Amino acid sequence: MFAHFLTVILRHLLSAPTPHQVTDMAADALLPMILAESATFVSAGQALLGSQASEDARAAIAAHLHRLTEGLEHGATLDRSALIAFRKKLHTFVGDTRGIVHVR
Repeated sequence: MFAHFLTVILRHLLSAPTPHQVTDMAADALLPMILAESATFVSAGQALLGSQASEDARAAIAAHLHRLTEGLEHGATLDRSALIAFRKKLHTFVGDTRGIVHVR
């Protein structure tokens, strides 16, 4: 169930410029989904990587995905400080990744 939402949110964020507030709302939705279904997020990330023709683009996106999820291990909380930190990471991820990704 989460796979579709994760994919839709990622594609939306990476396909066109989005207002700051939309990225914050996406972070609010993504963080609990990633914590609950990390394997599903990994699959969505793999699909994103697979959509890229360039090995350089795949490597850069993989590094950005790693930085986005760094520190989100089992037992991570959804407290305010964790959410704020994830929002910042998502903004960075979107800014760094949008310029190199081709979303199909």
